[in-house]
Order: sequence, then C-alpha cells, then structure tokens
Amino acid sequence: MAPDGDHEDRSLGTPSDEVKNDPERYAKWKADREAVIASRKARYDGYTIWEVTGCGHTDLLGCHEYVSHHGGATYSGGPPVCTVARPPPVTLAAIGTAPLTDKWTPLSAPPIPGGYRPFYAVGNIEWASSIATAWSADAMLFLVQVASVQPDATIDLSANGGATVKYFFSSASKGIELGIEANPVADRRRDAGAGALARIVVNGPRDKLPRHLVEKPACSLARAIAALKGAGVLSKADPSFGFDVELWTGAKSLWRITYRQSVTQGFIKNTSSFHRDVDAATCALEPAK
Repeated sequence: MAPDGDHEDRSLGTPSDEVKNDPERYAKWKADREAVIASRKARYDGYTIWEVTGCGHTDLLGCHEYVSHHGGATYSGGPPVCTVARPPPVTLAAIGTAPLTDKWTPLSAPPIPGGYRPFYAVGNIEWASSIATAWSADAMLFLVQVASVQPDATIDLSANGGATVKYFFSSASKGIELGIEANPVADRRRDAGAGALARIVVNGPRDKLPRHLVEKPACSLARAIAALKGAGVLSKADPSFGFDVELWTGAKSLWRITYRQSVTQGFIKNTSSFHRDVDAATCALEPAK
C-alpha cells in the first residue's frame, strides 16, 4: 500500500479556503487526515491499492493475494481478492472540517433515540440537529425528506423496511449545505461503527441558500396523513406504495405528502403520482393545486 500516494491525496479531498485560512482548523484538518491515513494503512497492510473510476464516481480498490488453508498447509495463487478500501466513518469532532463531496459519506453518529422501527422523523430532528451544529454552530434545518412511509404512517428503517429519512441544513457562515441521512441498516453493511450518512455540498452561492427555518411541527406526520384520510383524499391511493413526504417552510410550515393511484387496463397497470399539502401547525388541508 502507498498511503502517501497521489491517489490517497485525492480520495481524502482538500480543505476549503475557510479552513485553510484558519490555522487552528487547518491543523485539525491535517491531523484528522493523518489519522485516517494511519487507520487505512493498518487496515489494508499487505494490500495493493488501486484508484478506479467508472459510472460517474471514483473509489479506491484494495486487492490482496488469494490465500487458502487446507490440512495445515497454506496455499496462495489464483485471482486476487479485492474490496473497496473505504475510509473510517467521519467523527463528529471532524465533521466541521470534512471535505466537500458529492457522495454520501459514512458518519459516526450518536445513537438514534427510539431505534429504527418505527423511526420518528419529527422526534429525531434533535438528533439530526446535534450532528448539524457539530458541523456548524449556525446550522439551520430547512427540509426533511422521508421516502416510503408505510400506509399506517410508520417509518421502518430496518433491513426490510425500505424507508429513508434525510435532513438538510444550511450554514450562512459556511455558505454550504449539509445533508444527513438516517439509514443505519444500509450503512452498517459497508462500514462498522457508522450510524448515519452525511453529504456536504455547495448548493449555489450564499445569497441563494435556503433561509426558511423548519421547526418541530405541532402537527405530527401521523396526524397529517390521518387528516388526508379523513377528507377522503387517500381513498384511491394504491396501498402497495408508501407515501413520500417532505416537511418544508415557505409562507408557512407544510407537510407535502405524495401518494400514488393506479389504474389497471387489461394486463397493464398505470400509476400516477399526486400530492397534497397539510399545514404543519394546524393539520388543516391546503387547497388542492
């Protein structure tokens, strides 16, 4: 393994100008980088590391000689064994100086209160905020996205649940956004010790960053869905699909609930998507658009 090679430098990213211009933060960034290199070197000692590019992204591939054991003897040879050489999860202490990336990165996050099934998207806003404020003290939640909410309004992040929950924060001081995905089951298969995924991205100039704070709503997601059911909006919703949901703020805080309706003609099933907004403070339905 060549931990100081050019491929190692690129895989760990580069510090932002803000970090470079702050001696204390830059020293912390370099120390964290050296710790990752040391950890990766120990983990992949004896491997040959290749940088591979395809399907729109680049990753490191660690390969070692095939070895088998039989009858007390050790045999080598055959095709090499290769795995993706992933870095350790980013810690909360290091997230403030983590490099910008267009990929979701494993994050060593605090335990999720209440567990994964059911997962409470609103109840865990504080959990996500604790990560975001470790990244930037002025982090502001502006969007919550939930995919595959079950028809009974529960969110299942367990192995067979299929749901994902993402929290998006912006920082005026950094001029960038942080995304946090609560998807520990999918992530555990790849990275031991990771409790969430994080993505730090530039999303437009500072004056284009979202400015509307999303606060914990008085109307829960379950009550918002119940309001739609009570009004008959979901009477034709296809129960084989879950709901996709967003919590966001414009003139007011709203739940936007997307559902599907299906019509079968002969052997063909046609599915269309619709959405309705529910006031996140009062649970009142917004007019259909």
